[in-house]
Amino acid sequence: PFNHKEPGSILWAARMIDWKHPELVVKTASYLKEHLEENTFHITMIGGGELEEETHRLAEELGVTDVITFPGFQGPEEVRAAMEKSEIYLVTSDRKEGWGAVVNEAMYTEKGRAWWLTPVIPALWEAEAGGSRGQEIETILANTVKPRLY
Repeated sequence: PFNHKEPGSILWAARMIDWKHPELVVKTASYLKEHLEENTFHITMIGGGELEEETHRLAEELGVTDVITFPGFQGPEEVRAAMEKSEIYLVTSDRKEGWGAVVNEAMYTEKGRAWWLTPVIPALWEAEAGGSRGQEIETILANTVKPRLY
């Protein structure tokens, strides 16, 4: 049923603002690139905003521009098309949004599914509150995504 998905495709679509944490996606790409035996993934980061240039710079600094595409802001039809093709949809917001509408949209795609990365969100909340897991966020996110690439 998921045969129209692009193998290893990961999508993130949001405004590039502080509480949406686009940097976590870039750091996850770096971790996966370093820890996978071969690069079996590609991340598309749809969106724009005040952290767009900083996010691009971080991708260059971490050497992951070969595994991340930044198409910029896209309309709803383009985002839906990207969701249709993606195997994994990342949500990295730390605003305690719970079950956001964007997760429903990702799961509603005709041949779609979305992995709800529950271990990541509580770690973000704890880090925001000064908790000890703050340094582990990228590792938690990457280790949640990694098994879904095989």
